[in-house]
Amino acid sequence: MQAQDRVVRPGQHRGVPEITPALPLFALLRRFTLSCVTAAETAANFAAILYSDGPANQEDSQPDPMDSFSLERNMVTTMPGGWKLGQMKPEQPPSTYKDFKREVLSEICRCLSMPYIVAAGDSADHNYASGRLDFLVYQRQIATDREQTGRTILDRLLAEFLAELTL
Repeated sequence: MQAQDRVVRPGQHRGVPEITPALPLFALLRRFTLSCVTAAETAANFAAILYSDGPANQEDSQPDPMDSFSLERNMVTTMPGGWKLGQMKPEQPPSTYKDFKREVLSEICRCLSMPYIVAAGDSADHNYASGRLDFLVYQRQIATDREQTGRTILDRLLAEFLAELTL
């Protein structure tokens, strides 16, 4: 094929989907979500923790480090002097979890000209006017895509169908 035979059009994607820039963000979002779930499960797996408010290396009645024992349901137990039985504090998901997910999802949907409220399926933080304004850009993008698809694909298909029909 010679150079003059090639059709060169500015802005042509050449088979690269519009969502390609966002693919690494999906992996990042999945990893962060899974790490939060894993941390919450790890905290939940500890029924209790034995701790002391006393000074470190206290010689009297010190339990073996990292030793574990079974607890029975509805039982009462005593602790060595100066030791307490407590539970791990569930600190998952972190306070930044919701903000992180929102920002990453906003970046993902931006490459598709999609508003956040469509991608998240949540318009709780928007009023009617801002939601309507977000949809204007999105609806224009959809209309442009439809018109371009109709012009490049459907019009050709209709022409071929009509040519076949006249035979």
